[in-house]
Amino acid sequence: MSHVRKTAGANTHRDAHRALCQRISDLDKTPLWKARGAPVPHNLASYVVLAVWRQNELRARHGCGLRGPGRLAAPSIMIYDDRHMKRTANRSKETTHERIVEVAARAIRRSGYNGTSVADIMKDAGLTHGGFYAHFPSREAMLAEAADRAGREGLAMLERIAAGSPVQEALPAMIQAYLSKAHIEGIENGCAVAALGSDMPRQAPEVRRAATRRIKEMIDLIARQSPEWGQPGTHERALVIVATMVGTLLLARAVDDSKLSEAVVTAALKQLIPADR
Repeated sequence: MSHVRKTAGANTHRDAHRALCQRISDLDKTPLWKARGAPVPHNLASYVVLAVWRQNELRARHGCGLRGPGRLAAPSIMIYDDRHMKRTANRSKETTHERIVEVAARAIRRSGYNGTSVADIMKDAGLTHGGFYAHFPSREAMLAEAADRAGREGLAMLERIAAGSPVQEALPAMIQAYLSKAHIEGIENGCAVAALGSDMPRQAPEVRRAATRRIKEMIDLIARQSPEWGQPGTHERALVIVATMVGTLLLARAVDDSKLSEAVVTAALKQLIPADR
């Protein structure tokens, strides 16, 4: 009886082994959408199939991935159709695009628009020059996005300072941070208006448009932090403050005399933040 049970068990094991191997053979010959009952794709050639058998190691050692007599190791199969692959490719392209714009936003503030070449930006982004036109139709299009991002980063800095300050202290805190030594020295990560303002008249319309939009947002942000927000003259006062801040930062960076740079900043702060406020 024991011999019969062993023989039956061996037969069962052998039959299961044969059935699984036949199943593997069938999968090799049958389109996966038929074998799995999945919807028929528009183009079978667009299907890329990654079949991962859960018992690869057991299969290699014991034959076709059996877990025991008569028990089959079910295949784990992931189907990547053209839509899935397109989404993955799009995400990868968007990430690369953002990296290029980020590098360009720093480069234009550091070297100016005319001192920024496509080859240098692509190199700094860790990419080849030839891949540029997969992301931008022209150098001007890239510069427009870079100007927009640089302006957005400058605004984000001021917004964080305002959000972390008491209401009555928000505007003075923003002005002091803008005219701080750290901001004066941090050209490539600082205000794009001060870094690029003198280059702007010679740029393409789309570049000037992007920069202008961010300048308007900066003026609006300063106005909204004013104690007189909503009253007549608030917008005009904001224009004066922004013009003074940007001009002061530009002069403080331009001169090679540290004492003069400090004097320019000190004089501006006295006018923008009166001691008796």
